[in-house]
Amino acid sequence: MRRLTAAGLVLGGILFLTACVPGSEPTSQTGSPIFDRARTAADELPATVDGNVDPNTSRYAGEDSAGNEYWVTNETDSNIECIVYVPPDDADNLVFCSGPGLSATTADGRIIEFASSPSQLSRDNAELVGDTLLVKAPNS
Repeated sequence: MRRLTAAGLVLGGILFLTACVPGSEPTSQTGSPIFDRARTAADELPATVDGNVDPNTSRYAGEDSAGNEYWVTNETDSNIECIVYVPPDDADNLVFCSGPGLSATTADGRIIEFASSPSQLSRDNAELVGDTLLVKAPNS
């Protein structure tokens, strides 16, 4: 029985250490579950996005009912999460970065928050975008 317990502890330690190997997928400080999946081609940020974000960590979150698109990424050289907002005309995209409880407001009054750590929105008063973001349009 002692050998079985010792083998279990060794295996657990190996699994723990492999999770810390450099080059593994980024982890999230706010716990956004979107980072739990591997990146795909659809996760590429639009070329017009300019900001202090790491394009290698981007994940496409989805599109709201007004046609605005959203990505989630990490800030360059950190695990601080960012929300990338891209309106249909792709001209005035915005990047918001912060720690847990990020609440971003666009120039037109749209409020965006992570569904995993909302600070003022809920599924009752905002649109859920891709199981990742809560978005409340102005005057809604």
